[in-house]
Amino acid sequence: MRTDSMEAKYNGPFTVVKRNKGGAYTLQQRNGELLPKAYPPSALKPLSDEVIKEKEDRWEVQAIVSHRGTPGKYEYKVRWKGFTPDDDTWEPAEMFDDVDTIKTYWSKRRLDPDYTQATKCKN
Repeated sequence: MRTDSMEAKYNGPFTVVKRNKGGAYTLQQRNGELLPKAYPPSALKPLSDEVIKEKEDRWEVQAIVSHRGTPGKYEYKVRWKGFTPDDDTWEPAEMFDDVDTIKTYWSKRRLDPDYTQATKCKN
């Protein structure tokens, strides 16, 4: 919070490393350290549109830990590398750069993602 009108309105620059479930952002300092709290979009100011376009938000998936939905419309609960389970997020399949991550998840469960609904047996 600024106490003096001559004080800078914004600090930084910082790199956005993650968006949490509530929509706030985790920021990283130039030295690689994460700031201790997350900031809402209203508290942030982009450096420039070019910088934003230049560096897309990409994080490395540690593992898929769960799924929800129906075949063809699954969402996957993602554990992000370098983050805690509290930072897990639900992501649609189209958000993954590498489908092998999804295939690995299903193979560990010995299931085919296209056919995971219960079938009825005829008597």
